[in-house]
Formats: sequence, C-alpha cells, structure tokens
Amino acid sequence: MKWLLKVLSIIAAVAYPFVVFLLLWKFNIGTKGLVFVLLGMGFAYFIGNSGDLKNKGLKRIQLFVVLSVSLILAVLTFITENKGFVKLYPLLINFFLLLSFGLTLFTPPPMIYRFALMQNKNLEEDPHIDKVRVYCKRVTIIWCCFFVLNIFISLSTALWASDFVWTLYNGMISYILMGTLFVSEWIIRKIVEKRWKNT
Repeated sequence: MKWLLKVLSIIAAVAYPFVVFLLLWKFNIGTKGLVFVLLGMGFAYFIGNSGDLKNKGLKRIQLFVVLSVSLILAVLTFITENKGFVKLYPLLINFFLLLSFGLTLFTPPPMIYRFALMQNKNLEEDPHIDKVRVYCKRVTIIWCCFFVLNIFISLSTALWASDFVWTLYNGMISYILMGTLFVSEWIIRKIVEKRWKNT
C-alpha cells in the first residue's frame, strides 16, 4: 500500500499545477475544498515516504519540507481564502532544491558529485578524480542558476500571468526545461569523459 501512495504522491506533485487548475477554475471546488486536497496530498506523501524518517540525510529533510510547505499553504489558503497561495507551491519546491544544491557548494562534496558517487561506488579511484570534482561543482552551480531562474519565472507567472499560463509553465514548460538541461549535461559529460580517457 505504501508504494502505491508513494507513486500517487509523486504523480500528484508533478501534476500539481494541473490539479489546482482543474479543481479551482474548472470545477469551482473553492478554497476550502482545496485545503483538504492539499492536506490529502501531504498525508499521502507522508505515508508513502514514511520510511525516509529513518534516514538522517537529504531524504528526511525533503520529507519534512514537502509536508511543511503543504501545511503552510493549506493554512494560509484556509485563513485568507486567497487562491493565490496555492500558486506558490512550485516556487517553494524550487527554492528547496536551490537550497539543497547550493548548500553543498559550501559543505562539499557538491550535490552532483554525491549523485555520481551513488551511481559509481568506485568513483574515488578514478585517475581523473580531480577533474571529476571540478566538473561536478560546475554542474551543481549550473543547476543552482537554473533553480534561481525557475523561481523568478514561477513567481512572475503566479503574480502577473493568467491561470492558464501559470499552469502551462509550472506544469509543463519547467519540466521540459529541466529535462533539456539534464539531457544536455549528460551529452556534455560523455564528451568530456571521452576526452579525459584520451589524455
């Protein structure tokens, strides 16, 4: 049951802008009803990922951040009955990602290097390890810049754009941009690795 809730919570998080758009502006569920939806999403995420409470690392922090964001937005929406607060969820998640990646630049190793270690346990034995560290730090900085840009655009769509534009950017375009950056970095990494092997 937990794995099902975990999958559903991930889908709900990704599709959040579309869920909000449909509930508020298509089905007119109202702000009070949306509060229960936000709390339901938070509860499903908590149950599905409760195993991460045993961890002391990023996963545990992520769990509490997502729950806190959901609860804060739900309370603000309930008290003020302002639909605008529900538009801040993507922005706050991007801020959390920026914080997670950015802090590792000051508390090494950088986030991308940590991901690389998870994929390759023998990475430290690589003859080009110094170059790998520098490369991973630069990629981490690039991702931080992306999150800053995403926060700015997400805030702009929340404050000044139409509901449709907010949904389109935060529910689709931002993911396309993220995927494009991920694929581009993967291609560049393969080219760089090939050069390292030839030196």
